[in-house]
Amino acid sequence: ISDNVKLETDDPDQVEFLIHHGSPDAPSIDLGERNGNLFLRDLSFRETSEEYLALDPRNYFLSLYPTGTQDEFKTYLAGLNGFDGLLGVIYSTGLVGNNGPEDEFRLLLVLPNGQTFELPEVGFSNVQILHNSPESAVDVFVNGTKVIQGFEFRTATPPLEFIADTPYDIAVTPVGAALDNAFYNASLSFLKDGNYLLVAEGIVGEQNSQFNIGVVQDYRFESINESSVDLRVIHGSPDAPEIDVLANGGQFLENLSYSQITEYFTVAPANYELSVTQAQDNTAVVGKYLAELEDAAGSAITVFASGLLTGIPEFGLWGLLADGTTFPLPLISSTVERIEDIIDLRVGPN
Repeated sequence: ISDNVKLETDDPDQVEFLIHHGSPDAPSIDLGERNGNLFLRDLSFRETSEEYLALDPRNYFLSLYPTGTQDEFKTYLAGLNGFDGLLGVIYSTGLVGNNGPEDEFRLLLVLPNGQTFELPEVGFSNVQILHNSPESAVDVFVNGTKVIQGFEFRTATPPLEFIADTPYDIAVTPVGAALDNAFYNASLSFLKDGNYLLVAEGIVGEQNSQFNIGVVQDYRFESINESSVDLRVIHGSPDAPEIDVLANGGQFLENLSYSQITEYFTVAPANYELSVTQAQDNTAVVGKYLAELEDAAGSAITVFASGLLTGIPEFGLWGLLADGTTFPLPLISSTVERIEDIIDLRVGPN
């Protein structure tokens, strides 16, 4: 029994809630905005917050944490945007170790008039985006909002959070162009707790290697074993044939075709000479590159072939780290012949 309830908010421009812990087998909890400040600490079963929680009327991701930890227990969407003056009680109910849907753990909102609403539980996915299309910079829109501006070739984002199991409309435009001028559109969704890499690849208007965003699942932001390096390779050069990759002279990968992505390989933290050759002919070396991994224990690294064999930007091997850092692997030697354009620049009176 709580004797401090009220029937209207003190401030009509805010929303106010009491919080009640009603789940018998749940631990004592802290409540806060996901990746933000805590609103309430150490609330045990059968306890109600002493004071109302006053919030601005907007949408919140409310996360529950076992008291004193940063281990997110569950997260719920409280869609409070536009509900100025809303008053109620948010309470947990059901069992964490439930036996079926009828008694599963839930977070509910009850209003003074008795109406009860279940707050939807939400999960998240980590998504990293790599621009490996040999095009100029682009803008990226998500659900109609520009989220990446001036996204440069051979750069990547850090991990971005997307709500799981929710369709997202992805659009890509030239820098500064309106959404109506998008040259690529797709609808994507991601599984809860999944890790993904999105790879922009191909060339706009090119029939044989059309611009596309490839979705890489089971992406890793760190190695499974902290004493080793997890390595995966992407063939992202649109005009390159199938390739083999040799590591320190020995066969490493065979018959890797354009846009193909390997599984992870676990390697020792050391320096490797990676030779890119034509498939089935390891004497036709495109280039030799140095992968300096001796200090990379515990890391998951993506090596991606990038650029063009017969044009600009030039072909090369690049590395991608979990924080979004990209870097060229140093070129040891190359057999690719290139024709340099000679430009005669003349300046005169207007």
